[in-house]
Amino acid sequence: MIIFTCALYYFLVIVGFFFQYYFKKFTASDYYMNPELNLKRVFCIAYHYFILAYSMLIFWLVGNEVIQSFTVLISVFIIILVYNSFATTLEFAISTRKRKRKRKWK
Repeated sequence: MIIFTCALYYFLVIVGFFFQYYFKKFTASDYYMNPELNLKRVFCIAYHYFILAYSMLIFWLVGNEVIQSFTVLISVFIIILVYNSFATTLEFAISTRKRKRKRKWK
C-alpha cells in the first residue's frame, strides 16, 4: 500500500508539471478575456493545493517512520517548495515572462 501511495504521489506531481507548462504561455489579460480559461486556472490552483496536502501526508508518513527513506523526504520537501511557487504564480495570473518584460521597460 505504501508503494502505491508513493507511486501515485509522484505520478500526480508529474501531471502537475504538465498543467503548469500549459498555463505558462498565458498572461493576465488572457484570463480576464476568457472565463473558461479562468475556470481551468482555478481548478489547477485547487489541484496544486491538493498536491501540497498530499505532500504533507507523505512528509508525515516519513516523519512517523512508516516510510524509511531519506531520498523520499528530500524529494517531498523539494516538491513542496516547487508546488508552492506554482500555486502562487497561478493565483496572481501573471506569467514570469510578462513580469520580466515589465521590469525591462521601466
